[in-house]
Amino acid sequence: MIKIIKKCIKKYWIHLLAWGVFIAYETVLIGLIYGVFGNLLTYCLHYAIVISYFYTVCFIGLPWATRFKNQTFYRIPLIFTVLFCIYLFFNLGADMLLIRYHIITHKVSVALNRDYVLSTLYRYIYFSGFASAYYFIRTYFFEKKRSNELEEQRLLAIINEERMADMLSKSHNDFLRAQINPHFLFNTLSYVYNNIKINPEDAGEAVIVLSDIMRFAIDSGVDDMVIIKDEMAQVEKLVYLYQLRKNQSIFIDLYFSAETMHLRMIPLVLLTLMENMFKHGNLCVEEKPALMAVFAEDNLLFIQTSNLVSYTIEKIGTNSGMKNIESRLRTAFGENLKFTYGLEGEDLFRVDIVIPLGR
Repeated sequence: MIKIIKKCIKKYWIHLLAWGVFIAYETVLIGLIYGVFGNLLTYCLHYAIVISYFYTVCFIGLPWATRFKNQTFYRIPLIFTVLFCIYLFFNLGADMLLIRYHIITHKVSVALNRDYVLSTLYRYIYFSGFASAYYFIRTYFFEKKRSNELEEQRLLAIINEERMADMLSKSHNDFLRAQINPHFLFNTLSYVYNNIKINPEDAGEAVIVLSDIMRFAIDSGVDDMVIIKDEMAQVEKLVYLYQLRKNQSIFIDLYFSAETMHLRMIPLVLLTLMENMFKHGNLCVEEKPALMAVFAEDNLLFIQTSNLVSYTIEKIGTNSGMKNIESRLRTAFGENLKFTYGLEGEDLFRVDIVIPLGR
């Protein structure tokens, strides 16, 4: 029992303090003005009625009256009329009881007349104002708290949704990138193998270059983005390896504008494009060199490649490398990306990629 009382005091201490201060203020003030202080039981009984009425209005009357907005105009007057009748009845009963047992001695009787109703009505309106103010203030803060909680839940849902989308995007990108790394490995090992047979003296340097390329391909899995300058260096190494394998001059123009060197993009795109040029292109015609150009203009990043088609190489026909690059780029940069590839004329294969830099 003591624990329950302590729990109630802890929970409702503000209410207890407020009522205690109000009752002390009112009884002392009225007592000093009229020079009369009532019996303790009189105070307890009448303030019990007042406090009961106050919380009845707050937790039953006004919630019922304001439940439906289109019915508020008649429910509020109705509930206050009914509650006044009940309040009047309890006050009259309390006074009659106190007089009967001689607890109130300055009155010999009490009657339900005009003066009694008006005096009770004054107190009723007085406490109705307090109760209504408390109810609407409490409702305002409750609705504000609920609105904040709903907004917080909405923001958390958005954050979780974006987090899940990022995780799915990263998983998808990792899956596609996992398909690229073995492809690099097999092709570059083939380069080294062919080079060893042609010129064993270059094998050691080729292995070092190969290890650098593979280290970059593996390390790129740590971050979602790489600096273009870093991948450009790997492209130049891949060109060197290819030149060793061919053991002849190849003609490739590499153009990377200075303003793109610090930009970041998903890894292995440039390497895959260059490898695709080696695999399906004819790079031995000096008059028509292959081209890889990376430049920025109007807040857009442009990646362009072009090369003669080698008709001596058997075509697979699936364009899996191009589809892989496009899928990874759209996962990273969204649908605003522009990606086109195909034959231009009869013998020139061209790739054009445009990436918005605003993302």
